[in-house]
Amino acid sequence: MFKLFHNDTLIGTISNAMPDEMAMVGDILLTAEAARFDELFRFLSDEKNYGEDPPFEDALLEGWQIENEGGERLGIFVPTIYPDGTICWR
Repeated sequence: MFKLFHNDTLIGTISNAMPDEMAMVGDILLTAEAARFDELFRFLSDEKNYGEDPPFEDALLEGWQIENEGGERLGIFVPTIYPDGTICWR
């Protein structure tokens, strides 16, 4: 089980994580704190926005981390979280 953080804020808990080509995918259970990122997640998960630069401040696009079961954190690019609860990250 992994945890998704934005800086020091827990955004969600990830289960069923597995590699998918050059990325990782899994299922995420979001916390209440994730609500402030709803617009960002909607933008990134909408296929019509593929290749577009996200129109958000750098503070929202940076500071994303995955924490493993051992408590170690690894910086990642902003993840894509789909409405069905799927997460994709690198």
